[in-house]
Amino acid sequence: MSRIIRRPAAKQDLIEQADYIARNNLQAGYRFLDAVEETLELLSRFPETGKSRKVYSRVFANVRQFPSPALKSTLFFTGPSKLGLRYCGSCMAPAT
Repeated sequence: MSRIIRRPAAKQDLIEQADYIARNNLQAGYRFLDAVEETLELLSRFPETGKSRKVYSRVFANVRQFPSPALKSTLFFTGPSKLGLRYCGSCMAPAT
């Protein structure tokens, strides 16, 4: 199992997303954070999961994109690190 290293900006994004959700429904905000942890746990066990993305940046070289099974409208972006698996961030699809 790989260790998950959260980039500070990615961690802040998650906090902001959870806060936004919790404004209308506190329990939904907690469920969101639980689902994030569940997805990161899955990615730590299977670091090669997801689709490889070609990104022209050294910071995000070898990034993989993974649609979260727990959060249907959220994509997670991860990449290799010397210390484990680097969590680069996530994005949520806009509400329709």
